[in-house]
Amino acid sequence: MAIAQLLEDAGYHALTASDGLEALEILRREPRLRPSLVLLDVMMPNMDGKQFREQQRLDAELGRSP
Repeated sequence: MAIAQLLEDAGYHALTASDGLEALEILRREPRLRPSLVLLDVMMPNMDGKQFREQQRLDAELGRSP
């Protein structure tokens, strides 16, 4: 969460998720939301960053996000 605060202090809008599953849910729930940057942790619970990217790439809509 410290990185999110640094980004917000610099004027960016930051969304956070506790794991990859929650991140996918957020992106699917908000179809207009397409982030310019996604920072992932390789050691998240339930679904790590690598698994998140694999699922994101398989989803036709989410696959367009960076």
